[in-house]
Amino acid sequence: MKKLISIVLLTAMALAIFAGCSSKEETTTAAPTIRATTSATQATTRATTAATTAATEAPTEATTAAYEGPIHPLTGLPTDMSEEMMTRKPVAIMIGNSKDALPQLGISQADILIEMMAEGGTTRLMGIWQDPSEMKRIGSVRSARPYFIDMAQGLDAYFLHFGGSVPAYDAIKKRDDLVNLDGIKGGYEGSLYIRDPERKKSFAYEHTVVTSGERIEKTLAKFKNTTKKNPDQTAFNFNEEHSALSGTNASKVTIDYFTINKPYFVYNEETGTYDRFQHKQKHYDAEYDQQVSTKNIIILEMPFEPVPGDPLKIVEVQTTGSGKGMYFCEGKMVNVKWSKAGYNKPLVLTDEKGNELKVAPGQTFLATVKTGATVTVE
Repeated sequence: MKKLISIVLLTAMALAIFAGCSSKEETTTAAPTIRATTSATQATTRATTAATTAATEAPTEATTAAYEGPIHPLTGLPTDMSEEMMTRKPVAIMIGNSKDALPQLGISQADILIEMMAEGGTTRLMGIWQDPSEMKRIGSVRSARPYFIDMAQGLDAYFLHFGGSVPAYDAIKKRDDLVNLDGIKGGYEGSLYIRDPERKKSFAYEHTVVTSGERIEKTLAKFKNTTKKNPDQTAFNFNEEHSALSGTNASKVTIDYFTINKPYFVYNEETGTYDRFQHKQKHYDAEYDQQVSTKNIIILEMPFEPVPGDPLKIVEVQTTGSGKGMYFCEGKMVNVKWSKAGYNKPLVLTDEKGNELKVAPGQTFLATVKTGATVTVE
């Protein structure tokens, strides 16, 4: 009987030791890093990784606490960017958006996309990146317009373009505070910008210019002072409890004013973002093989005037002063007001009561239309 009891005790002890070893092994195994697999930008991917890592590596009792780490200045998302990169001037790049320039490259990865009229009813885009270092091809890179420069300087950004209109070059000459990287008059063709061999096979010559994160970083490495004038500046007042939460329904948004590409956005409940369409099809990024989508849409009314006597029918957009607009997020919409005190001053957004607009963390698509232009919301 005593022998039987001893065997039972020894067996129990062995099982306890084995269980203890298994438990120790499980608690010391590093938690896997979770990476985004949706159409979010590279910045969003890094933000998701940073937030997930913080949550999985923190003590159990702290995992429900609010994130208190670094915040991306252009998206408001958690980020693992270095402080040097976060406080560096962002990069604004002019992108062609005429039908014969499509598909574009890299635009789905921009932190902010801005669409404005170029000439003859055709729009142009400007993509803005805080950290473009991992970007593949971006393009096609096109010429500047002065009002795009205004929007770039409002964020204290480097301005990248390949040529420009006469008004754009006039503005560039007058602005000592503009860091202007021009592929035609700046001597950057062949280094910062190249003619893409693949696009040269099937695109008109003006739609073949591209750049990349590697080329951008090599160029910016030659600059001595790359820090923003205000290192703490963010693009918007980011807040999860965004201002559109109490707004009206907005599942589809059509910018009627842009009559050639006829762009519209459809809210995707699965992703919580708006998918973009133009020319009656998905707005497609060929470099990353995905549709352009965005967390936030901001549409602002600004005074437009045609440039007298210009054969290309280019326009002038008054980006300074004040006006009204709309903010869309998560299938909801609210009216907003905007103001900009100068060409190099930040864009200020408020709700109709004058309170600073709360913008949800994530990518933003900002478009400007002529004052009084129709935007259809369904």
